[in-house]
Amino acid sequence: MVCNAGNANACTGEQGRKGAEAMADTVAAALNISPDDVIVASTGLIGEVFPTEDVVAGIKETVPKLSNDAKAGSFLANAILTTDTFAKEGFVDFEWEGKTISIGGVAKGSGMIHPNMATMLSFLATDIDIDEKLLQKTLKYCVDRSFNMITVDGDTSTNDMVAILANGMAGNDKITQEDDPLYILFKEKLGELLIHLAKLIVSDGEGA
Repeated sequence: MVCNAGNANACTGEQGRKGAEAMADTVAAALNISPDDVIVASTGLIGEVFPTEDVVAGIKETVPKLSNDAKAGSFLANAILTTDTFAKEGFVDFEWEGKTISIGGVAKGSGMIHPNMATMLSFLATDIDIDEKLLQKTLKYCVDRSFNMITVDGDTSTNDMVAILANGMAGNDKITQEDDPLYILFKEKLGELLIHLAKLIVSDGEGA
């Protein structure tokens, strides 16, 4: 996932499309992965020319700083803020058959918040091993009961996203069925985290 703050890259036409592709290509080259595996997000002013060169330079500067340090999540939460007054982050973990399963997430947004989602972004990561399509279904279920139920000002906007990555490193038996007891617990914990982040957005609502 790569995100820039300050320019929404919305209503920017062909120039903005090329900027988004440049973001994906730059991350892919730096991490030796396919551009198709890069999720691009932008937040900020709408209708402004996208500063592709500046953003690409920022990506090249930032990639070497990638870290698994606990503070890195807080740096991310602060980096994506626009009109927010504080960073929004959350973390839950739980034990399952001797293994610890973790879910972490950050979000941004405080204005132009009106179902569904609007001007908000949320990035989540977990180490659980779960079927991709089931994870997507679960995320949508939890988003519909959290981010899609909040409003600040009745305004919708151009840029919103909730995305989750799962790397399977927790070492659990892969979840493939909804009647798996571990799946039921994971779904509950993911829902708790998203509701926590959604409440932080509302509590930071412009004029709240």
